[in-house]
Amino acid sequence: MTGRERIRGSLILRKEPNGTMAVTILTSENISEVLDDRATVVIDFRASWCGPCELFEDVFQGVANKHDDVVFTTVDVETEPDLADEFGIEAVPTLVIIRDKNLLFSHTGMVSNVALEDLLVQVRAVDLNDVC
Repeated sequence: MTGRERIRGSLILRKEPNGTMAVTILTSENISEVLDDRATVVIDFRASWCGPCELFEDVFQGVANKHDDVVFTTVDVETEPDLADEFGIEAVPTLVIIRDKNLLFSHTGMVSNVALEDLLVQVRAVDLNDVC
């Protein structure tokens, strides 16, 4: 069992009708394990009181369903304030994309499904040898 399968198996946020899991919950306790998986990790920082966060959830979930090779996670900034502080999150929703432990993208506000798909293509194209 790969690290990604282990993470996805233990941290189900929402199970799809076909039984697959698309989004996991990221916490201070499991962040090392998630990042050690060395996959592309997409993090959605959100809050229960945030209207745009609720709208973005469908976009996030829809894109997550299409990418088994990417770990999609969500962080509730109310229950994980230390994790939000660690990433410097000042507003929600904020989207963060990490590849091989390198933070390659951060954006506050919603993005469309097309934009998120494009960001994944761009992040995969980055030559990490050129990242400082």
